[in-house]
Amino acid sequence: MSNQPKSMHQIRQVLEHLSRGTSINKIAGLLNMSRNTVKDYRDKFLMTGVTFIQLLEHNEIELSLLIRSKPPSLT
Repeated sequence: MSNQPKSMHQIRQVLEHLSRGTSINKIAGLLNMSRNTVKDYRDKFLMTGVTFIQLLEHNEIELSLLIRSKPPSLT
């Protein structure tokens, strides 16, 4: 299995489906991704503290920065 990064278009598609309440399994099937990949992106979206709808309002650069930045450490 390849572990290639997903394009911003694919990431945005995951986000759009999540905002509609589509299940992880359904999204994975529709977008030809593993369930774990979809779950990973969902978790990254949730860690931002912003709703899926609000995340969709961000441009690609802002969205990329939000989901690719590391969360602050709790130490």
